[in-house]
Amino acid sequence: MDQQDTQAERLEQLVRQREQRPNSLQPFGTLTWRRSVLSVVTYGLFLTDVLRTGLGVRQLELASVNPDVRVLFGPYNYPVVHLTTANASLPTSSQRFWSYKYDSTSLTMRAVAKTLGLSTWSPARQCDRGATNCSTIAVDDYRYEAAVLAATEREWFTIVAMLRGTGQAYAWLRVASLVAGIVAAENRASTSRTKKVRVALRTFLIIPSHVVVYGSIIPVMCYAAAHALDSSIVYEQIRKDFNALRGFVNFTFGKFISLATVSMRTVWVIALVCHAVTWLSTKRSWSPSLGVMGVPELFIALISSSTVLAHYRFSSWRDCRIMQIHEIPSSQRLRDIRALSFDTTRGAINKLVLGTTSDFQFVSLAFATVSGIVFLACVAERTLGSSLRHRLTVITHTRVPYSSPWLWPTDALVINWANSVTKPVQAQHHCQQPKSEEGQQRLFVESEKNPLKKETPVQRKTSQRLTISVRPLQRYNSVSDSLQDPLLEIDHRTRGVAAFISTLNLTVMSDPVLYLRLQRGHSSQLVGLFECIDTGKLWLLPLPLSMDSLDVPVDWERLQRVAIFKMNELSWCDLLNCG
Repeated sequence: MDQQDTQAERLEQLVRQREQRPNSLQPFGTLTWRRSVLSVVTYGLFLTDVLRTGLGVRQLELASVNPDVRVLFGPYNYPVVHLTTANASLPTSSQRFWSYKYDSTSLTMRAVAKTLGLSTWSPARQCDRGATNCSTIAVDDYRYEAAVLAATEREWFTIVAMLRGTGQAYAWLRVASLVAGIVAAENRASTSRTKKVRVALRTFLIIPSHVVVYGSIIPVMCYAAAHALDSSIVYEQIRKDFNALRGFVNFTFGKFISLATVSMRTVWVIALVCHAVTWLSTKRSWSPSLGVMGVPELFIALISSSTVLAHYRFSSWRDCRIMQIHEIPSSQRLRDIRALSFDTTRGAINKLVLGTTSDFQFVSLAFATVSGIVFLACVAERTLGSSLRHRLTVITHTRVPYSSPWLWPTDALVINWANSVTKPVQAQHHCQQPKSEEGQQRLFVESEKNPLKKETPVQRKTSQRLTISVRPLQRYNSVSDSLQDPLLEIDHRTRGVAAFISTLNLTVMSDPVLYLRLQRGHSSQLVGLFECIDTGKLWLLPLPLSMDSLDVPVDWERLQRVAIFKMNELSWCDLLNCG
């Protein structure tokens, strides 16, 4: 009887907490045309990745020399130029061939000349009988070139296809689960079906699409692993498309789009690195008051776009000088050993980055370039002050409620919720005051204006640090000082803060694997129902929060725990309001 009474009391307290919440889903943010278009395009690319780029390279469409050796380029034999006394004085721009001095096809001849120490190369000359007066009759450049490729793409295709297929299937499931979560949260509202559909669609478009795309670790790992396995063979095909006779590319817009789509697979490698950095940054001495470090939306795509033209051959950048010459031994066995040792020395970096050397080079160069631009922008901002209309951001922090990291992992926010790459400067200094049921007031109140009644020195220090670190973390002009202490000081939370918490939890916890893990109801995922002694409001908070000695601005003396629930005992709407 006592257990039944206790169970009834727990459910009664939970019903009280539900009555204090809004009946309908209230998404956080303002829906704009830019946000709508960006969401539609992002989800469209996310859901059609395999449809656009394929599962992988099943078999190379090249002439086969051996079962695993194919002709990659050529064979070609063609005249390059024929210079005589009549046309040798023409401008160099009229001669459509690459500079002979730095041309890759002349490597062998130049290596022989350097080894033998030849100071001059005897041309075709006409001399008199005494050879005292000579003149060049003609210079004829006729070339033979070909390239072969050894690859085992057929053996690896099954694994690569399974990885990309799993990633694409999970992408479909991820978006479907997000829609299902939105519909489930809105179904409890006693409104018309038309309004429910409108609210669900608005919520779907308001949620930052890049957080959904890059926040789930499973598709990111699958796509990144597949890219690491077949990037070498894919890039050889891309180089083949960029190669051309006499150094000139016959390129079409359709071919460029196809190559750019495949080259942009590096977004998953960058996203995986961001996951690792975010996970490591929140492992030790971290609390929700510090926020989650991430990158702005479109930042990953911006960095990855540098690899689109990574294989384009700029003649002005080419440098084919002979730096080292190896004498090949006469023994076939020694030749094979020397060849393997030479490849090992030359490809150390390539093996370290799993064959994605060009990705590593161009992504690093792009990141260094963007970082340099941001540094110059910061210097200009300090110098020019308020005259700048926009500012650039690279690494920012997302303020998070207490549901992180107990209910969902912190690396789910590798994409910052509050920032884009560029941001209006005036949004940092001004704040609109939206209307609410309580009258004209700020959506989020600064911590200095609403101090806790019993604030310890540690909490005071935390509040000051939060105030300083949070200022650039806004998404909309209406919340310029967004998510300051009212996010963490639960007795000062407003409807806007509650809307942000529910929207953020909805975005992250709708991940299928994460939701299933929550429903298993581990003891570390218990949720406590706390009642504020002064106001009587009820809050669902992760139970470990009250047991850990974290630096969070919560006065536990003003909170009374009235019930404890397992995760599988709470409804979907209860989970959204936890934290």
